[in-house]
Amino acid sequence: MMSTPQPYIYKTRNKLAIASSKVKKIALVNLFRQYIHLTVSNETSDSTQIVSIKNLYHHRPKLISNLFKNINLEYPGLEETKRYISNSDYTKACQSLIAYYQAKTEKIDWNNLLPEQKFNKDLDAENILNNEFTFQRVRGTVPIYQSGYDWSYLGANEDTEWAWFLNRHYHVVDLFHAYLKSEDKAYVQYIYHSLRDWILTSISTPNPHYWAQWRGREVACRILHWSPVFYGLLESPHFSAVDHLLMLAILPIHGNFLRRCNTWGANWLAREMNGLATLALCWPELKHSPAWLEFAQFHMFRESNLQVYPDGTHKELTSHYHRVTLHDFNNFAKLLRLTGHQVPSSFQITLEGMWNYLAFAMRPDGSAPLNNDSDRDEIRSPIREAAQLYDRSDWLYIASNGQEGTQPTSPSICFPWAGHIIMRSSWEKDAHWGFFDVGPHGINYHTHNDKLHISIAAFGRDFLVDSGRYHYKRDEFWHYFRNSASHNTILIDGQGQNPESCETLQPINQQFYSTSQFDFAYGTFDRGYQGIPDRVVHSRFLVYLRHKYWIVIDRVSTLAKHNIQTLWHFHPDCDLEVQGHSVVTANRDSGNLRLIPTHPYIWNLKITKGNMHPVQGWWSKEYNHKQPNPTAIYTTQCKTTTTFAWLLYPVMGVVPPVRVQCLANSEHLAQLKIQDPVDPLQISICLDEGQIPSILATQPDQIIHIERLSSQRSPRPSIS
Repeated sequence: MMSTPQPYIYKTRNKLAIASSKVKKIALVNLFRQYIHLTVSNETSDSTQIVSIKNLYHHRPKLISNLFKNINLEYPGLEETKRYISNSDYTKACQSLIAYYQAKTEKIDWNNLLPEQKFNKDLDAENILNNEFTFQRVRGTVPIYQSGYDWSYLGANEDTEWAWFLNRHYHVVDLFHAYLKSEDKAYVQYIYHSLRDWILTSISTPNPHYWAQWRGREVACRILHWSPVFYGLLESPHFSAVDHLLMLAILPIHGNFLRRCNTWGANWLAREMNGLATLALCWPELKHSPAWLEFAQFHMFRESNLQVYPDGTHKELTSHYHRVTLHDFNNFAKLLRLTGHQVPSSFQITLEGMWNYLAFAMRPDGSAPLNNDSDRDEIRSPIREAAQLYDRSDWLYIASNGQEGTQPTSPSICFPWAGHIIMRSSWEKDAHWGFFDVGPHGINYHTHNDKLHISIAAFGRDFLVDSGRYHYKRDEFWHYFRNSASHNTILIDGQGQNPESCETLQPINQQFYSTSQFDFAYGTFDRGYQGIPDRVVHSRFLVYLRHKYWIVIDRVSTLAKHNIQTLWHFHPDCDLEVQGHSVVTANRDSGNLRLIPTHPYIWNLKITKGNMHPVQGWWSKEYNHKQPNPTAIYTTQCKTTTTFAWLLYPVMGVVPPVRVQCLANSEHLAQLKIQDPVDPLQISICLDEGQIPSILATQPDQIIHIERLSSQRSPRPSIS
């Protein structure tokens, strides 16, 4: 990893730079449209008229001549093609070029490039062949007009994301998988038909109002999806020379777009450069391939330094986009190895750090943390593969829930640059798992106002959850899922945290301490609350007594009177009961959790679920999914600095009554008496943020003092 921080975004200066970059991008795309029209566009013609290479050249001479302008005719094996071009015999040149690719001995290993089926694998074949696709849980039938497919179709939800996914051509990958299993020629015919329609319509009649065909992310995805299909169908009995030529003819346009109209950075640039490198390495016969590869290498190596913290976390601090960017970096490295190029050791170290974050943050059920704009992604399988590639037996141990590999030193870990703290009881599938966010919000678009959020899982199920992302359409749900109201933190007078997109230039300083008995962490949010004029600071301290429970201590510092709402969002599967001031999940034959506020504070408790006015109590496990989830809202008032505590007590089966008594409470110390029927104890926790760093640096054992009280010990209550 890089040894010193390299700023990626400065707040004011770079917001202006990003804005100017967007203006530049719009201008470039407009110029690119003109380039297409002048270079390769002709009058629209019925694609059914193109039945041979001769017909193709007759109807699209500018497209074919542009192809050969972009072919390096000096490339070994293209001698015959060059002779035909010198005689202006484009028909025979096309035939010779296709014959070259079919006979090419050093073909790229397309099996290693073929992505997994993603969206349409569960659809019946007839649905796909009838233009019915599913993207991000939404099924839609793409209209076909006289001019061809409606490639700007927004799907049933009128969501621009649907059109973008359509133009990434996931259906090409899905149908190719289906063909490899069944050898049904209908799948190949549909692939060719849809690609032909897309190529011919996108260069002759681009939609001037919504140009879904040409956006950097979609351009790159098409290259990634076309490359294994192009090479995989060369030896198919259903091979079409015309459609392979059309794919070849449009590839230089894709390359020029990614070279000249690429975005400014972040996960977008990584995807675009992955696409450009794939194009350069899979089709080295194109004139600009060496330059494209050099350009892509420069940016990929540079971005791996700029986008990734030294602890291996991607600076967007969003587990889903961490995976997306890691996929692009990883695919790029794999391509380099497949084509005999060297992968720099520094780049490999960055990749290993990114995999390391995913492995150690992974939940016991094999999924990634749900934070910021993320989905509940399954990562167990890729972690197992990465463990073999990097010879990391500790990752294998994590991915196998302790059944294989070598056990890591500690189950809990802090990623100090991200400020992500993972607290565990063990590596088993029923282990306690907690996620505590004390770091920066993260860079760019996908951040939520969720600092000091806590997620909790135990006994193979979720209890306290991050509410997810739902969708990117600007409506009341978009605002809810992005803001503090959908997270396990606090609101001030009903208002959430001020938004902020930023990176940190230094790791968190002495904010985490772990022993074999407990974990301790704390964080502070001091950026203010939306619409609240005076300064309000929220500090949260979290103690996990391993194999037992979590203690949460909140301190709200203010000089004015405010309402405080503490939010606890439970998983939709949790059945909640109110028992006094406690909230208890009461699910039979499973793990449960008791949430206990400390006395003497008086809380007004309200349980809401699936509320619309205001939006509250909704959970999303993936894009376009939402369902009601029970949310406990505790409300009280404060006039000055106020400190209060919570006990999060998980157990298998029926949760016993547990009392928590506050013995002492100040700005410097909290002392609690926890009357647990199994192991009653008294705990003192240092809350002096000015002293904690030095204490942790010199006398960390002084941060917490635990005194066990006498009791008639008995096993924890379990299912009868």
